[in-house]
Amino acid sequence: MAAVETSRQAPSRCTRTRGAVGGRRFFCISHHAYRGHRLVAAEVLGLGLASMLLGELWWDNRIDLWQGMVIPKPRAESRMPISALTFQIEESIRGEQSTRTIEDMLRYLAIDAEVRVGERMLARNQVVRVRARVGLSLFKQELFVPVTPNEWEWVGLSVATALNQRRPLDPLDLHLAGLAIVTNLFGQLMGEYDGAERLPPLLRGLPEPVRHLMAVTRRVVQDRAETGV
Repeated sequence: MAAVETSRQAPSRCTRTRGAVGGRRFFCISHHAYRGHRLVAAEVLGLGLASMLLGELWWDNRIDLWQGMVIPKPRAESRMPISALTFQIEESIRGEQSTRTIEDMLRYLAIDAEVRVGERMLARNQVVRVRARVGLSLFKQELFVPVTPNEWEWVGLSVATALNQRRPLDPLDLHLAGLAIVTNLFGQLMGEYDGAERLPPLLRGLPEPVRHLMAVTRRVVQDRAETGV
């Protein structure tokens, strides 16, 4: 497997561009399209976003994910980072004295992943920041509300309708759908559409490092649910 990873070609411009919005796409399916509140527990949301941020780095050929470890790739000086946020994460990985496990990185990034991805979207004029009460809470929370709710909703609908109509899904769509399963958001993503049974066989076609990342994410999410830590 290591040999496969070493020989993997640099990503195409299309893959880099779409991979760069992985965090935004997961943010969309995990938040209400009009009110901006979370659709899943904050801890699970943080782990999902952390996983997708590591995925952004993998799709951009910046890191390897191998045997439970996050391994920085040789620097590609000729390519600009896909975002300031992923550059910061990449530099923190390179700055470690020893190789970090995927689990450690997930737990670390999950602490403020929602705010960091939300602020990246804010800088791109994709959301506005508001303070509002959520549910029966007496206290206001900081929310990132979408500027274009229809585009926000289409992120999940595009995957759900493709599964329902038996249309092909590209690897980045499959990555998003797989992470939705891991974070208990798949029912929300599919809504009233049929076709969910098509997904598991399709996920087996994802690159092994992405499947490994999702498996580790699932384990950490389950540990969080069982132990509360």
